[in-house]
Amino acid sequence: AEDGIRDFCLSLVLGDVYKRQYQRRVHGELSQQAKSRLKNIDPQILLKYVELFKINSLVQEFEFEAHIQELIRNKKFNAAAQFILAFGPPKDLDINQFLRLMIDDNKANDAFLIVRQYDKDTKINFIKELCRNRLASKAADYVKEFRLDPNDFPQLLERLHKNYVRYQIRENTWQRLEEKLSSRKDLLGYAVEDYIFKQQYEAALSLNHRYNLLEEGYIKKYDTVAVSYTHLTLPTIYSVQISVVAGSLKKK
Repeated sequence: AEDGIRDFCLSLVLGDVYKRQYQRRVHGELSQQAKSRLKNIDPQILLKYVELFKINSLVQEFEFEAHIQELIRNKKFNAAAQFILAFGPPKDLDINQFLRLMIDDNKANDAFLIVRQYDKDTKINFIKELCRNRLASKAADYVKEFRLDPNDFPQLLERLHKNYVRYQIRENTWQRLEEKLSSRKDLLGYAVEDYIFKQQYEAALSLNHRYNLLEEGYIKKYDTVAVSYTHLTLPTIYSVQISVVAGSLKKK
């Protein structure tokens, strides 16, 4: 009886071993087949595909380097990004240039998935590229995400401030805007620049006169502008000429 029990237990153990070996062989074959089809997989599901079939363990270092470079040459930046996320970047890839290409191609969100794996300098360059493409809102979100110091990005702060001022101009009269921004001459300077662009010269002249924005260097945007403005709200009609030359606003 004891021999029978022993043989029964042994058969169970061996059966389980054979079963595991069979499963590993089948899984291995499936993974190899999945790997052979990898280049044809939709980039949007590539990462899940790699995880599902455990392909990472079968891939040699830089095995897909040539394929990634080909995708980049063909401007298939999203597909290249997914391969980089799955298997790492080619050893000779200029990551900053690649991120720049992605941002220019409106793929900033996919670029973010890559850049968060890199060092601080790469993250800083990424933020600067976003600013260059006037993506200040995204840049601000990523500065927070990466826990970077906003003061390291003066161009970003300037764009955010200008966006804020433009919003206030849309929503308020210039008098109301003045009330809100009276303690921030830098923002009032941006407001004057925007009022000049919109040809709202009364607002521009009034704010400049009240806060000496020109004299204190808060108006810098325009290289050359000459505009005649006729003020019709006073009993005496008079003309005021605005001249912005070499970045300075002067009333003549």
